[in-house]
Amino acid sequence: MLCSLHSAGVGRTGTFIALDRLMQHIREHEFTDILGMVSEMRSHRLSMVQTEEQYVFIHQCVLLMWKKKQQSITSDVIYENISKS
Repeated sequence: MLCSLHSAGVGRTGTFIALDRLMQHIREHEFTDILGMVSEMRSHRLSMVQTEEQYVFIHQCVLLMWKKKQQSITSDVIYENISKS
């Protein structure tokens, strides 16, 4: 029975759904709760994000998203050099 769950792709699909939801959340907030979001998803569909590798992948992607967001914020800052005369 366990093999059929893995072959059904529920864990892989859950991984991509989690990433999509986390990307949207990170755009609008300064925090994220990966475990909380996956747990909430699992309350609707069991076996979403099944393996350690899937959790690691999600965390790596979220780290990249945060870095990208920080780069975007710092590149939007305009510096003005004002000298006292």
